[in-house]
Amino acid sequence: MLGYRGVAVTVKGLGLGKGPMWQTALDCMGSEKNLQQCRIKLISQPCSRFRPAAVTCSNIASDVDAALSSLLPQECGQTEDASTHFLTMLTKVRGGLTPTRFSTPWLVNLRFNNARRDISCGGNIISEDLVLTAAHCLRFGTSSLVVRVGDHNTGYYEDTEQEFTLENVFIHEDYYASSPVNNDIALLKLNRKGGRGIRFGPKVRPICLPKTTDSYHTLRSCTVVGWGPMYFGGKLAQVPQEASINVLPDVICESDPSYGTSDLFTSSMVCIGVTGRPVNACKGDSGGPLSCSRKEDGRRTVYGLSSFGSGCRVSETNDVFTRVSKFLPWILKTIRISMSS
Repeated sequence: MLGYRGVAVTVKGLGLGKGPMWQTALDCMGSEKNLQQCRIKLISQPCSRFRPAAVTCSNIASDVDAALSSLLPQECGQTEDASTHFLTMLTKVRGGLTPTRFSTPWLVNLRFNNARRDISCGGNIISEDLVLTAAHCLRFGTSSLVVRVGDHNTGYYEDTEQEFTLENVFIHEDYYASSPVNNDIALLKLNRKGGRGIRFGPKVRPICLPKTTDSYHTLRSCTVVGWGPMYFGGKLAQVPQEASINVLPDVICESDPSYGTSDLFTSSMVCIGVTGRPVNACKGDSGGPLSCSRKEDGRRTVYGLSSFGSGCRVSETNDVFTRVSKFLPWILKTIRISMSS
């Protein structure tokens, strides 16, 4: 941003301010060359000179990427037969088709620890004991949640399944469940079994994280996937449904009347959909991935987390996903905290 390649870092506690107090907020995506290119939003609450804040910029974006790379598995984003994934998955979640079995080996489901083991949300394996999901999936508490990996057909037991309780839960400190649903991201640390976390194999693998400098405008071969129903009011799918999807310009979701106001959509979100065709994430898909092929090597990368939308109510509306690249510094900080806890 502003000619810097690094991540913008907010700084608080600067003491009593002396300059003019701006009554607007700049909502920047990170690729702007000057502040005039940022979106301007009005602030309804008065500012105080006793609570000034600042933003620092640097050229060390690679530090975050390098640190995450050193902490997470190098063998990520690969399927058992990546070469046939998009040939066998027809371009058609609602509006989706059943993917090749275990073509998304990083997909997990969050379940209530009850007799029925009901699925509440999806999630994404990023290491042997860490799962990335949406914060709103945890709004009803986590004491009764378990994470199941290696699950394809929920109608019967498969020998690839592994189930874990939660050792710790990290919800973004600026997330709040009322509208707008901003900073909708959480990291789950799993309880190890016998000193081991998730056992990786052909059917269970981690997905890659994006880089801090990745552009969403050039993403290709993107899909969404989950066990959500295929129509409003329907039952959860027994096997995950996957659909090809496009990353859309932000203005499309900003102006979508389904969301009521443009203030609902922020720079921490990504707008997705398919023009002229009803393809939506539904209840039960939340926390699941917007995954795309990484430009340099084709590995599948989680660029978004299913956050909110019409919930299958509207036939041709777009969905909003959490923009994962905006939260890489938070993910790095949280992983380090989880390692010391």
